[in-house]
Amino acid sequence: MLLYAAFADKYSAHKNAKKKKKKKKKKTYCFRKVLKAIQKYFQRPKSSIRKAWE
Repeated sequence: MLLYAAFADKYSAHKNAKKKKKKKKKKTYCFRKVLKAIQKYFQRPKSSIRKAWE
């Protein structure tokens, strides 16, 4: 029973560590990638934004 308790404690600690890592990760957008995506969107001929622009 003691071994099981030790394993459960280790496992829960591992789970908690994983959760903490996930919380730290935030979506970071590379500015260049965003600009490229916008440029690609505008290059499309059937773009609703482009129609509105014209």
